[in-house]
Amino acid sequence: MKQIKNSNKGFTLVEMLGVLAIIAILISVIAVGVLAAINRARIVATVANFKNLETAVVGFVALPNSGGTVPLTTGTVGVWSGTAVTPTTADTKMTLDQPLRASGLIDRQLGWRVGSDGNTQVNLAAEYPFALSRNAWVTSGTYNGATVGAGNDWSAYNRTVCWPCDITATAGAPAALPIDATTAGSEKANFYLDGVSPLKAARVALVVLTNVSLKDAKKLSAELNGSLDQSEFQDDQFAGRLVYKAPTGTETTTTVYYYLASF
Repeated sequence: MKQIKNSNKGFTLVEMLGVLAIIAILISVIAVGVLAAINRARIVATVANFKNLETAVVGFVALPNSGGTVPLTTGTVGVWSGTAVTPTTADTKMTLDQPLRASGLIDRQLGWRVGSDGNTQVNLAAEYPFALSRNAWVTSGTYNGATVGAGNDWSAYNRTVCWPCDITATAGAPAALPIDATTAGSEKANFYLDGVSPLKAARVALVVLTNVSLKDAKKLSAELNGSLDQSEFQDDQFAGRLVYKAPTGTETTTTVYYYLASF
């Protein structure tokens, strides 16, 4: 009678190590692809926000009470007291996002995947209202039957603003960042959209992205600045729709400025 022998032979240690090595390689390859896709999605989402804000700004200008422009968020601005619009010094609680939301041109505060998104850091319910019929902010009292909140300081977070155009900018390739944001309340901006000619306007609407890594800034420049992009050759970007200055010293991030429109 023929005997049947059971085989209990398993994988050898060498075989198991080989399988584990293959699995590790596959995981690393997949992880790199997933991370690249995630980073790409962050840049695409940021560009989409820029485009949505461009459309919203154009829409605001077309509103009956806009005066063909958008309100400044620095210097002297209009504040509605309930009976009159009073010229008032702007503060860091005023952003262009507020009138754009009030007009329905954006339905909510945009979320950002690049830079410092303040949506989870501030109390959005406390935002200053914007009275469209008066083209002015409301900073105290009541508005539409509700008590006006204390506002939020947006100076450390991504935001949309409107600053006076720096008319001292001269023609020629810019050798420095054409943005002056050193003093709150006195900010000025200009852009060299063609690389050599500064804007000739009264005010500029722009997006400010804070705490952006140089890597992300360069990716955005490559995406948006076309032939003016210098990210392959240097760390500064002074010309185009999106500009920034490279981090210096112990800094690890930069502030990015994106042009929306000028008036």
